[in-house]
Amino acid sequence: MRHFKLIVLSLVLAFFFLLGSCSEPNYENDAVAPIIPLPHKVQAGKGSFTIQADTKIVLHADSKETRKIADYLASRIRTAAGYDLVIENDTAEMDADKAIQITLQADETLGHEGYRLMVNHNSITIQAAKSAGLFYGVQTLLQLLPPEIYGN
Repeated sequence: MRHFKLIVLSLVLAFFFLLGSCSEPNYENDAVAPIIPLPHKVQAGKGSFTIQADTKIVLHADSKETRKIADYLASRIRTAAGYDLVIENDTAEMDADKAIQITLQADETLGHEGYRLMVNHNSITIQAAKSAGLFYGVQTLLQLLPPEIYGN
């Protein structure tokens, strides 16, 4: 019985020790946000882009796959923010401001699942060589948004 009490006491102490050593990560000072899987390369910049009700999703290569990816992104934003973002095909006259641009572009350096996610104060661009890369780029974008993006 004494042995059992010693084990329980040890577990309780270990629990409090672990609880005390756990803290919320501070990503404001870190170069990499909590993205899974960790990107190959991250270049942190200053500023941000705010998705608003009039933000558009622009497809630079309309296909069944890219449309499906854009629909998924729009549905996540609709659920979280109530914004019903318009999905448009790129045209020469189109203004790229206030847009989330989804671009398929041949780039051997990206491979089949690689992507580039670029954010500036005017727009967000997700660029990939294959639709799988676009999908993973959208997943990364969603992870950078507030957690409500995954709500119902």
